[in-house]
Amino acid sequence: MADTVTLSCEARLAGWLLERTAADRQPVPLPGGQRELADLLGVTHVTVNRALSRLRQDGLIRWAGDGRIEVTAPELLALRAAPDTGAPA
Repeated sequence: MADTVTLSCEARLAGWLLERTAADRQPVPLPGGQRELADLLGVTHVTVNRALSRLRQDGLIRWAGDGRIEVTAPELLALRAAPDTGAPA
């Protein structure tokens, strides 16, 4: 519940994908599509769509077909899933 309030949609989405990515890196099926994923993450369908697009454009995920997402850069995706501490870089 705290993640829903404190983390961005992109961070929550990244964490959700990482939790479901198997060791053999099989594609992750979306639970009923983007609308149901949005409900799970506590955001709108449009927000999930934009977050997925950003992750795809940045090369962290790709569409595997049949409503599945392949995580292509799990280490970088883990960085997106981390809460922003607000510390200077």
